[in-house]
Amino acid sequence: MMNGKDVDVMVRWQRESKLALDQLRQQRSQHEASLEAAMEAIRVHTEAVERIEGDIEVLETALACVEHEHETVPAPAQPLRPVATLPTAVGQH
Repeated sequence: MMNGKDVDVMVRWQRESKLALDQLRQQRSQHEASLEAAMEAIRVHTEAVERIEGDIEVLETALACVEHEHETVPAPAQPLRPVATLPTAVGQH
């Protein structure tokens, strides 16, 4: 059987342990919220990179075609005007 002093120690330990447990749960919640925000940021940036990579591929292909045609076709008397607008993410954030 516990004496009065042992009971006081046990009660204090329980109280401090409950406080520590609450603090740890709060810290966990904060970290979980930070992880969710970071995962959302990663998703947004991944989508942006994928979109930009697609635009890069379109422009690289178009430039390669124009350069290839320029090598095989004589230059026109007048400068060529663009006939279509290519997709681009430049300036779109």
